[in-house]
Amino acid sequence: MKYFRLCYKIYHMNDKSEKQTKSGVTKKDYYPISLDITRKLCVVIGCGDVGERKVISLLSYGAAVRAVSKTISEKLKEIAGNDEMNGRFQYFERPFEASDLNGAFLVYCATSDNALNRMVFEKASAAGALVNIVDVPELCNFIVPSVLKRGRLSVAVSTSGAAPAFAKKFRRELESVISDKYEDYIEFLAAKRLLIKETVKDVKIRQKIFKALIDSNLLECFASGDSDTAENIFNQIMTKITSSGVI
Repeated sequence: MKYFRLCYKIYHMNDKSEKQTKSGVTKKDYYPISLDITRKLCVVIGCGDVGERKVISLLSYGAAVRAVSKTISEKLKEIAGNDEMNGRFQYFERPFEASDLNGAFLVYCATSDNALNRMVFEKASAAGALVNIVDVPELCNFIVPSVLKRGRLSVAVSTSGAAPAFAKKFRRELESVISDKYEDYIEFLAAKRLLIKETVKDVKIRQKIFKALIDSNLLECFASGDSDTAENIFNQIMTKITSSGVI
């Protein structure tokens, strides 16, 4: 019966992912997610300033990128000729063709051609691809937040497309709070997490160690460049918790 009550509740929730605000503006709620796009084919159509940035960003996350544009910048051509790309980036300096979307996992379209934008959205989304027509939210099945990166730490700020300029402003404000010290801190935690998983079999004790590490002043150690003290704190926490067995 619980299952049927749950189904009934979900069915009668109405579609809350898209609704009207008091001002009459359609509001969408986007599901936040982090994607692994390593070696996945991402297509960028239109390589002006915006398209060029999309290409470079996708490549930085390990994607295989196909760029199609009537004009390709010298910067992108230089990137394509870099041996380190290992064939991950190819470009076509010509008008868009429908076959350019073949096999695409993700598609960006950054053109001022409304008819082309709509055609790309309809064809790519029908094929199951993630599609973003830049600055045309109604022709997107995903949007991109404003992202602050510190190594493996990513902080994404989004207004669900309502006020992108504010998202960027807020991200810039966070840059002064979340400094570069977090990069080494996160790498330290990542390495110790692997060590703990290998040496501590009891899951509850692991969790207690992880919590103690996060609650300690490790971050301050990295802020001052004191890695020796960070190691000492880790060793003290490990010894105290594993020897006592207190959960």
